[in-house]
Amino acid sequence: MPIIVSALLPALQSVIQQVKTSAPIKALLALCAAFGVGALTAWFMGVDTREGYVATMAGVYALGQIGYFGIYKPTGLDGMIERKVGNTGSGQ
Repeated sequence: MPIIVSALLPALQSVIQQVKTSAPIKALLALCAAFGVGALTAWFMGVDTREGYVATMAGVYALGQIGYFGIYKPTGLDGMIERKVGNTGSGQ
């Protein structure tokens, strides 16, 4: 299940990259999104220990980042998603 969910996380990462803010804030937003998705995944899977939640959240984050930087960026999928979404937010 985490692999299926984290396959969709790079699309969310592409949307986060469009927020006009600093790189550390974007990284924090990506981390929070991945941990939120990971927590929901763990809950749906019936995980009942803190270690299970942490492992699932870390796994979803890692797989999402690998997917974004290893597949989405090199193939240009991130650019396609970013063009569809457009720039959002305000800031720098």
